[in-house]
Amino acid sequence: MATIAFDVDGCLIEENSLLEFFSRILLLEKRKPNEKMVNLLKYFIKRNDDIIALSSRPKIFSLITKRQLITRYGPVFKKVICAGGILIAQRAERKREVIEKENVSMIFDNNPQILDYLYHYGIPGFKPEEFPIYV
Repeated sequence: MATIAFDVDGCLIEENSLLEFFSRILLLEKRKPNEKMVNLLKYFIKRNDDIIALSSRPKIFSLITKRQLITRYGPVFKKVICAGGILIAQRAERKREVIEKENVSMIFDNNPQILDYLYHYGIPGFKPEEFPIYV
């Protein structure tokens, strides 16, 4: 059994702009799940892997983020972690710290800069569409 991390914004929750991101948080908008991510989640759940949601959102949004994900995907996440960070380097470093603490085997993230940063620490990461079973 492995622990797999999924980024929230841009992966589990699709977003088009910063305004849309904040309006969803403030309104707790209930949208359908990203169907392509559902297939990835099902794949790892079938393998009995632990799934965590790992976001660069500020820690104060942890409860709201957890509610958004449960509304869309049900209780599939072992943990929902908002690591925080403003600049890309801060966000990448905070995600790396969580990944090491939680013993994460792989991360899905839509940000190539974060994936490159993690790669230099030997952490395998993928954009969801790059993973072989992405449908």
